[in-house]
Amino acid sequence: MKKSVLVIVSFFLVSCGDGANNVNMNGVCTGYTSHENSPYSLPYPVGKSYHLSQGNCSNWSHSGKARFSYDFDMEIGDAVLASRGGQVILVDMRYPFGGTKENEIQIRHEDGSIASYIHLLADSNLVSAGDWVQPGDQIASSGSSGTTDPHMHFHVIQSTGWDTIPITFSNTGDHPNGLEEDTEYEAFPR
Repeated sequence: MKKSVLVIVSFFLVSCGDGANNVNMNGVCTGYTSHENSPYSLPYPVGKSYHLSQGNCSNWSHSGKARFSYDFDMEIGDAVLASRGGQVILVDMRYPFGGTKENEIQIRHEDGSIASYIHLLADSNLVSAGDWVQPGDQIASSGSSGTTDPHMHFHVIQSTGWDTIPITFSNTGDHPNGLEEDTEYEAFPR
């Protein structure tokens, strides 16, 4: 019996590469597309680099429905760009630093998926609900609403349900299992 359990656990670790950021109590994190085919780019300007403080399938807050989320350590006021083009469907930017409420912008893409940009700086939005944006358009500035540490949380959901989906970014190096936690990523030209 013990040998069977070890074989099953080993299979899951091996099937996901080195196992980093891939296995937790919520199952195996798979389903990533090649970054070369991704319609998403990093949500900050070309030439900028940011540390990824929390990646996918962490044992902290990126688990369950939120398991395919990213937290970029951005300073208050840094530019947040549209990762993919689409229509702005939500702009809620009324909350000050810290607190329990988060400023957020949501963009619906042509396939119905929705990207959320969270913890933004109050009233920094450069877009309104109904606007159409192109990839790389600045939509707001980063902040620390709903949190004590400045960062920008990013995730994408399907058109229905609230489960986040695995995504890769076309303008950075190869990352077949999603971006790795505790790593800095530079945004390259597309």
